[in-house]
Amino acid sequence: MPGHGSKKQSQRTKGNTRPSSSSHAAQLLSASGSASTGFIGFGNLSAGPGYVPASQALDDMDSSLDSDFRMTLRKLTKRDSTTKIKALQEFSTLCKEKSDDNLKAVLPFWPRIYNKMCLDLDHRVRETAQQAMNTLVGKVGKSIAPFLKSMMGSWLLCQCDTYPTVTSAATQAFQTAFPPAKQTDALIFCKQEALEFLVDNLVNQTPASLSDPKNTESEDMQNKYNRVLTSSLLALRKLITAIPANQQKDLKEQLNCVLNDSKFWKHGKSSVIIVKGAMFSFLSGLCQSHPELCANYSAKISPFVLCSIGEKDPVISPAVWEAALSVVSHIQDCWKSVNIEKAFWPKFRSLLENGCYGNGALIGPDLLPFISRVPSDLLGQENKFYEEFFNYFKLGLTNNSVQSSASECSALIKAFMECAQYAIKQTITVKDGLFSSHILHDQILPVVQSSLFDTKSILSRSPLYTMMGSLLESLEQIETGSMDKTVIIFWTELADQIEEKMSESVLVTQQEQFMQRTTHLVKCLIYPQQAVKLKTEKVKFMGTVKENSDSQALGERTVLSNGAGLFVQRITLKAFKMAHEHWNPANLQLFAQLIELEPAEETIRKVIECCHGNVESNQSHSSYFVFEVCLPWLSNMQSSTQEGADPRQLLTVICTFLPLLEKESTVSLLQKLCESITSFCNFLHLLDKTMTRHSTMAAVQEWLHSPALGTKLVQVVETICAESVKTSSNMEDTELQYGWDILSLVLSSADENGGPVISKDIVQDILKTIHQALIKLGHSNQKNKADAAVMFVSKATRSFFLSSKDCILLQSAGDLLIALLTISLDSSYKVNCTDDTLQECENAWSSGLSCVIGLTGGFIQNQGILQKIVTLVQGKIAKTEDSDMFNLLMSNVDKILQILRNNLPGEGEEEDINPVLSTVIQKLYVTEELKLSRKLLEYIVLSSGFSFVNVPVQTYSESTGIAHILYHSLYNIKLLSTCKNIGVPSSDKKSQQVELTNDECSTYLDALCGLCVAEKWTELDKLVSKFPDLLKTKTDLETALSVVMENLTTESQNKLIQESIDRCIEKGTVWTLSLCKLLSMLSRDKEFTLDLAPLLDRCVELTENKVQLLQVCSRCLNNGDCVTLTQIMVARIISSPLDNFLDISGCIGALAVLNTLLTHLPDSELADTCNIELITSTLDLIMKLRDTEATSLLFESDVSESNQPRVFSNCEIIKYIKIVVETIPQHLNDMQWDFIMCSNVSFVQSVEESKGKLLENTPVQVFTSCCCQLLAEIADCIHFRQSIDPSKYPQNLSTEWKEFYSVSAYETILPLFITVTGNLKQTTITGTQSVILQSLAVAVSACPKEHILNHKLPPYFIAGQLSPLPDTLQTLLNHICPLLLYKDQSVQVGAFNLLKSVMSELPAFDKEDKETFSGSNTTEQSTRSPPEALMAVLKESTVAMDIMFTDIKVEECLEVQPNTEEYQFTVAYLLTWQLLLVFFRSAPAELRQEYAAHFREEGMVRQLMSYIFCLMLDNPPLTKDGESVFEKPYILSVRDEASSSCIEHIACSLYINTLKTMPAMVRQWWIEQDRKTSAYVDKFTTKHVSQLLCNAEIQSVPTMDSKLDTMSIRTRPTTREVIATYTLEEGQHRNCDMSTTKLSIRKYNSP
Repeated sequence: MPGHGSKKQSQRTKGNTRPSSSSHAAQLLSASGSASTGFIGFGNLSAGPGYVPASQALDDMDSSLDSDFRMTLRKLTKRDSTTKIKALQEFSTLCKEKSDDNLKAVLPFWPRIYNKMCLDLDHRVRETAQQAMNTLVGKVGKSIAPFLKSMMGSWLLCQCDTYPTVTSAATQAFQTAFPPAKQTDALIFCKQEALEFLVDNLVNQTPASLSDPKNTESEDMQNKYNRVLTSSLLALRKLITAIPANQQKDLKEQLNCVLNDSKFWKHGKSSVIIVKGAMFSFLSGLCQSHPELCANYSAKISPFVLCSIGEKDPVISPAVWEAALSVVSHIQDCWKSVNIEKAFWPKFRSLLENGCYGNGALIGPDLLPFISRVPSDLLGQENKFYEEFFNYFKLGLTNNSVQSSASECSALIKAFMECAQYAIKQTITVKDGLFSSHILHDQILPVVQSSLFDTKSILSRSPLYTMMGSLLESLEQIETGSMDKTVIIFWTELADQIEEKMSESVLVTQQEQFMQRTTHLVKCLIYPQQAVKLKTEKVKFMGTVKENSDSQALGERTVLSNGAGLFVQRITLKAFKMAHEHWNPANLQLFAQLIELEPAEETIRKVIECCHGNVESNQSHSSYFVFEVCLPWLSNMQSSTQEGADPRQLLTVICTFLPLLEKESTVSLLQKLCESITSFCNFLHLLDKTMTRHSTMAAVQEWLHSPALGTKLVQVVETICAESVKTSSNMEDTELQYGWDILSLVLSSADENGGPVISKDIVQDILKTIHQALIKLGHSNQKNKADAAVMFVSKATRSFFLSSKDCILLQSAGDLLIALLTISLDSSYKVNCTDDTLQECENAWSSGLSCVIGLTGGFIQNQGILQKIVTLVQGKIAKTEDSDMFNLLMSNVDKILQILRNNLPGEGEEEDINPVLSTVIQKLYVTEELKLSRKLLEYIVLSSGFSFVNVPVQTYSESTGIAHILYHSLYNIKLLSTCKNIGVPSSDKKSQQVELTNDECSTYLDALCGLCVAEKWTELDKLVSKFPDLLKTKTDLETALSVVMENLTTESQNKLIQESIDRCIEKGTVWTLSLCKLLSMLSRDKEFTLDLAPLLDRCVELTENKVQLLQVCSRCLNNGDCVTLTQIMVARIISSPLDNFLDISGCIGALAVLNTLLTHLPDSELADTCNIELITSTLDLIMKLRDTEATSLLFESDVSESNQPRVFSNCEIIKYIKIVVETIPQHLNDMQWDFIMCSNVSFVQSVEESKGKLLENTPVQVFTSCCCQLLAEIADCIHFRQSIDPSKYPQNLSTEWKEFYSVSAYETILPLFITVTGNLKQTTITGTQSVILQSLAVAVSACPKEHILNHKLPPYFIAGQLSPLPDTLQTLLNHICPLLLYKDQSVQVGAFNLLKSVMSELPAFDKEDKETFSGSNTTEQSTRSPPEALMAVLKESTVAMDIMFTDIKVEECLEVQPNTEEYQFTVAYLLTWQLLLVFFRSAPAELRQEYAAHFREEGMVRQLMSYIFCLMLDNPPLTKDGESVFEKPYILSVRDEASSSCIEHIACSLYINTLKTMPAMVRQWWIEQDRKTSAYVDKFTTKHVSQLLCNAEIQSVPTMDSKLDTMSIRTRPTTREVIATYTLEEGQHRNCDMSTTKLSIRKYNSP
């Protein structure tokens, strides 16, 4: 490209904003102002300006065009369709945004572009162009007028486009431009130009002229040409038919030219269907608008149209027939231009005999108008055309295309009958109507016969019978004797043929089909206005549809004509004879249906004569027929075993005559039927037929309310209910099904007032029976029967609730509703019932409850349905044991509340919830007193950290279980959320804030207390963690409580705090925990503080509960209030007399509060001199207490013998001493330290005195725990903090501690630790025991090494155990090592800490043993095992690890769950290896070789590496400080909770320690692995470990102790280089070793 050399430009892809060369040139021209170019490119149309100006500096016209429009119009000249579509969319947008002046300026350039877009190949471009046109004309209005003529042709063309979307868009644009009244004027204004444009397309244009052959494929060119031809023909028709006749004179000349042009007529022979169709459509419109012109060209138009009448294609067939009708209607001599015999009739005849080629629905409506314009002598003889027409038409009705389509058949039958009626009326007076008779007997009658007798025919589903009946009735009314006889003969012949068919022996299916068609024929004669269709055979399920139910309204009944009446009478009598004499079921059914349709008295008389002769009786014929004929016949039929006998048809006949009988006779008849019918099927049929007449017949009403029917119905219900429960039943399933259908029918039927059809007493008895059956079904083992029974009861009950609203408040109805609700609430029904059945059951009680609420308004009444529902729900929640039961209950409760909400009266806009609904929810809440077990209370005392939590003397015989507490609490809190609409989406955040009432606050706090109890229970009983349901429920409860809290107003939150404080003061214990949890939730996402003043006002005099209150609330005080309260508490302590020191209201209560305050004071406040003085002065007071009231302190005494308040008071003193040592040890003097250490030893002695009661006495447990924590704190302070700055501590403090105080303390604690762990070894560790073990483990973990080595543990040796260790060390290992396998993690860590302290001392004894052994024996030992006690632990844990990791690969990670045996053994294995690494590092080189040989021989390192990699994640978690777990050694604390992350951290720490300690052995293991495992290990090590090890080695170089005088070593950590410079005799040499950051296991593990 010029100016750019060989540098290539980026492609103009999406996102590339570089303009094209042409648009860029236009911008440059516009910017320069000096270019002389005035236009860019010529167009191929002459309409309007042929250019788009590129610059505004050329002339006035061009300067008015907006630059945005200019760029858009330029884009429209591109060839790419997508570019043009986007440009047109931009044009539409600009039309909406730009001013009117800018739009008017663009109008001169729009017609040319618009005309081009209308002919575009892509239909999307044409559609978008019309949308742009719509926008433009909507904005410019009349300003478009000067340019209209140049666009109208293209506009009309697009209104007739082959794509509907283009047509729609163009029509919409035209309607936008011109209102309906002006559209014709616009066409008249542009008619000449539009006509010229369209004619030009038809006669002048070619595929090559419409497109550019250079850029367009030949196929696309031809498709475009065909589309333009089609659209032009249709547009031309649209133009000439829309313009009035007086405005078309100017058009005739051009139309003449078109009709004279041979090219135009060639379009009619086109192989393209749409072109041919458009040709016929145009000629049709031309004949309608210019008949004179068409008459002149009849020689061309008539043959072209009429000879195409046999067109088969359904696309153009309607256009052909429209053209044909137009030709025969508007061209008088059209038939003279057509060769009838050779060109027209063969095609028309073929069309008829082939059923219109499947186009009957399209052509049928045109046949009558067409033959009405055809001369009857068209084929030479008079009426020969009609005769031939009907012959071939009749033949066409049997065509497969007609018989396979109901719509085709109906359309052609309608056309056939219309044409027949026309032909009859045209010829009825000709030759005495002989031809009319011929049409009836030879044309119509065969069609009717075929519809009745041909099994494959579908003519019976058409309007044939209705139209035949209407035709014959109209012919009978004509005053012509011959025609009346003709009609009678027609009916007689038809009846003869039907009777003959009834007498034949045919297949049952064929006979039933014939009977159905015959019945359908009669029904169409009686009810001609009904569009009756013969029912087709469909698959149906038993019990889903009522027998013989006709859902269609029959419409208005007509009186049959004489001929039709005689016809019906004959086939009715024939059917009766066949049924009565031959017991033919099909004829009986036909007779029943016919007599139901037409129960004429004359017909009944003749029926009686058929069986009893001419009988004279005082009874009416109807009464005689029913009592003397039908009843005996019914009795015989019920007792007969003949196959096919169906009494239901006879019952239909009997019920048909009920309106014709007197009231007494009717009641008597129904009573007899009720007594005689034994089958459920027949009884159901009788009820179905009679209940439809209950509103019109008083006798039926009387019978439906009779006691006899009630007794019968109750017996039916009792029978089916009993059979449904039985294990084995003698009743068939179908009969049982009919019984349930009876129940459904009875309960679902209602009168016009909504009351039951039967009496309420009967309904009451039925509902009671069903209720008792439902109760028995709950215990039934018959799954299928129970499911079916519940399904049908539910359906019947639902129908009853929806229909009989007057009975919904009956007690039995309410009991049944409760029974159905019980099924939905009872999870046991899920086993016996399907989901569909349970859903139907839910629908039933939902409908009933909706009706109850609608009638009662939702108010709860004693013994009412709502009160029973409340009692039922509360009883179910009390028995809830798992989450499935709870979820089922809550889903139904939500359904109940939703029904209440939907059916209560409308709520006001300002109300959050309907007060009635709120009342129901309040009733649904479950409130009961928590009954906590003594073990749980003791654990709360021990673990809560609160002071003076007393263990009650009395305990409940049955305590509340954790599941019960959780589900009750979650149930209540979910109800509260529903009541307050919490969780419902709302755009207004403030509207979500809700206010709680006092009762709702109590409900919330009860649930919160339940959560606290559940959390403590989970801590107490480790087995709870093995029940995921309970853990998930606890999580759901906590989440639900948090959600409610977030949506409460500040006032409600304060109300909760105040009520919680009240409960804490009143009851303490668990309510203190609840208050603590509440304050924690409030301060979770925001800074929350309490006001100190109200607390002080309520705690003027301290009690146990108030002390706990202050301890909880002190955590939420600001720093200033904390200091203030601290000063108040110290002042109270100092001011109280010593003899009252242990009273709660005196010193000790204030000291307990002070203990909590000091743990929450920030370091800055603790460093304040005044606060230090307050703390030390309190300590001095306690020292004074020792001197004056020594008996108050439990020194060297049995704690179990002291009362509980005294023990807890001493615990507070111990806690205070611990806090003093923890916070201000550097500010204590010699006397204070002496007091602290002496007191500690004395307290420990008291623990020794009380150890017999340690595992059973709670005060002793609390006291022991406090003492152990104090001991650990003192040891930690002296061992570690004093070593940092010894000058701040007394000079002899460390010496006195090591030589005297610590010895006395640990001589007691260490044996106690061994004793307690031994006592609990075989038991399941509870939370209480875990607290004791943890306290002892904390204490022994701080034990100095000297005391461990010089322990006083009882000797413990194992037979066969060979060891070079002295007895004391061997005893220590034998006692402590097994504790690594302990079930409690704190014990494992405590044992680890003890062993780690002495592990470095053990190799010295092996060294001594080696030296002794080498001096006495010449054979040197090659392998040596670490201490056997430690190896025993490793072996036992390895067995468990092997089982765990059997199928786990190295690159996979196994998450070990806490509180499991797997977790216990995994911790033991990892800690043992940590000890072995300490042992290995402490050994001299010669021993390490032997240990390594032992490890290699036993495969221990191989196992270790495999297990470690199965425990480490690909991306190990960070520590609490946000650092990598590999950066710092992970120290597992005794106080750490068991978790999967602990395992991961220990494994990571062990891996890096192993790499540091035994690199060669690890490398050897890595070499032995397969390629995949080796690559994974190398990648992991390189990513996480190598760099840390490299940096550590480089940093350790300067500290290396080198004795080589000739070598110097320097490091460069930033470049990871180690430079060694050494001097030789020949000169100086420097060696540089650069370590890479990617230090892999290959290099690091090299030997």
